[in-house]
Amino acid sequence: MATLEVFIRVLGFHIILITQQKFIQGYVDQNTIYNPCKSQPTLIQDAITIGVAFIGDITTWYNNSDVRSNVLSPCEAPLADKLTNVGFISIFRPQIDQLTLLNVDNGSLISLSHTFAQTVSLLLYAQGMNTTILAGPRSFMNSYGMVPSFTTIIDFQNGFLKNFTWKDDECLDCAQSSMCLDNNCVDPQDRCTADSTNSSSCHFSINLAFSGTDRKKKPLQSWYQISRTGRFSLTNIYQKVKNDIIISIITVGNAIDSPPPLG
Repeated sequence: MATLEVFIRVLGFHIILITQQKFIQGYVDQNTIYNPCKSQPTLIQDAITIGVAFIGDITTWYNNSDVRSNVLSPCEAPLADKLTNVGFISIFRPQIDQLTLLNVDNGSLISLSHTFAQTVSLLLYAQGMNTTILAGPRSFMNSYGMVPSFTTIIDFQNGFLKNFTWKDDECLDCAQSSMCLDNNCVDPQDRCTADSTNSSSCHFSINLAFSGTDRKKKPLQSWYQISRTGRFSLTNIYQKVKNDIIISIITVGNAIDSPPPLG
């Protein structure tokens, strides 16, 4: 089992993609589609191209700002034009049926907070067989604080994306200092909006898991690991892995800078 950390920068936006992968010797990713607005039939071990779009108030995602109407698609005008002008769009490629953590770094959180006056929402999207599949818009930052993480299950049918399903925590375990936003706990994190914030003091992440079948009808089962570990413990697992990697790099660096005396 190996852990791969990929840094992606799109439109000045930083995302860290941490994925726990089982590498098959000689396997080549067969998905050559890098546009989330194009159909991409996939197999296990392929990667899928998914877009994540960030903008201000959640009503922006709806036609005429009416939350009772259909959600607008980032793949179609007028939302595509609006995102180009005032939003942030990043593209990432998680590997099919591997637990993945999409982690937005602190600098990007500060940028989002300043750009949208501390009110930020997001939407995930990718192309299915005949239409763009959207993960319903979610607010994750307001003037009080920020939702630390979301979890979504990505469902496939014979290799084609069928659905995104958010797994909300329903605010059942919010601390006394927390509030509820879109069925998720919001932690007070004023420090995350300060330009002097240390990169380790706040973070936002999306846990990804997969269900359904690939294009050879092989079942995808990483969603079961989510149900066993739980959203918060999964986030902690990845954070520990990342910290262990950083500690290992620092240790190796110190050993190189200060080698032991010979003899």
